[in-house]
Order: sequence, then structure tokens, then C-alpha cells
Amino acid sequence: MLEEVLKYKNPCRDVKAPKKEKYVPQILNESEFNILKEVIKDTPDELPILLASSMGMRLGEIFGLKWTDINFKNGTLRISQTQVKAGPTNYVFKSPKSESGKRDLIVPDYIMVLLKNTSKETTEELVFNQKPDNFSRRFERILKANNLPKTRFHDLRHYHATMMLKHGIPDLYASKRLGHSSVSTTKEIYQHITNEMESQVETKLKEIFK
Repeated sequence: MLEEVLKYKNPCRDVKAPKKEKYVPQILNESEFNILKEVIKDTPDELPILLASSMGMRLGEIFGLKWTDINFKNGTLRISQTQVKAGPTNYVFKSPKSESGKRDLIVPDYIMVLLKNTSKETTEELVFNQKPDNFSRRFERILKANNLPKTRFHDLRHYHATMMLKHGIPDLYASKRLGHSSVSTTKEIYQHITNEMESQVETKLKEIFK
């Protein structure tokens, strides 16, 4: 009798799948980032890494960047498209997923100099004529070769957000710069308080309640 009942019942039907663990970004601290910055100085790796860490650009945005998106006169660049994977070896260019993703960014002077120098050496339409995943793997090798903590290329964007938080950049501006559709996304996902910041807060609390 029991065998007949179980024959038509899937024992896994009522079993709930475990919740997927939330990814915790492994963000380089400032000392580690300064080592990375020195290692990549004057190499082809410098500009893509700085666009992520100093401007908060996504991997696909960096490798979708066109020379016509850069305004050398005003010192700005426009995010107008992103390069995304459409198959095992196929990539396509698409507009940013949301209107907030289309944005103009103020470019730090030292990055604008790098862009100007690079523009003189190429006739390509794209600033970087390579696939995003290839550079992501290249980034992993750079970290490993220099005994730096393993972190994703995307986590350089988290580093940028954390630095904005640390230096008091208003949430609304940070959200706009990162291309988020809402400030809550910026607060929840990207603005991770570093150990150094936590230590400063704890010291301040001790002073307040001594």
C-alpha cells in the first residue's frame, strides 16, 4: 500500500532549496590598491583598471567605450553602450539597461591625459579593442603575480563606491555616478564600510560616550 502511494509522489517536491549565499565583495584596501596602481603604471592595463576604480565604470561599459564618447574639451565621457556576452565566444553591443545607466562622467585630469595619449596611437572606433572576459582574466593574473588578494574586476567598482562614501560624497551624486536607478541600490550593494572606517566610527563613539 505504501509502495503504491510513494510511486506517484516526488519526495523532492516539498523540499525547499537552500538560499543562495549573498556575494560579499573582496575590496582591496588603499595600501593594496596603491601597490596595484604602481604595478600597472605606464602599461596597457593602467587605463581600464583606473576607469573602474577611479570612475566606477562597469567592465562592459569600459570595453564598449568609443572615442566619440569622450569630450576632451570638457573633460567628460559619455556611457552610451556596453559590450555584453551573447554566447560562449560571441559579444554584442547594447545600450545600458536603464536610462540611469546612460550618463556623463567627469574624468580626473590624469585619466584624461592617458586617454589623450592613447587616442594618438590608434585609429580604432573603440577605446579598447578586446573582449571584457579576456581582460577580466588578465586582471586575475596581475593580482596573483603581485601577491595581491584575489578579487573580481567588478570589485574595483565597489572600491570606487567605498572611497566616495569614505570621503563624504553625497549618496545622490554617488548613485548618479555609478548609474544606479535609485540611491537605495547604492547604499545596499556598493557602499561597504571598510575596517578603517569602522575603527574611526568606534573611536568616535568611545569619545562621545566616555
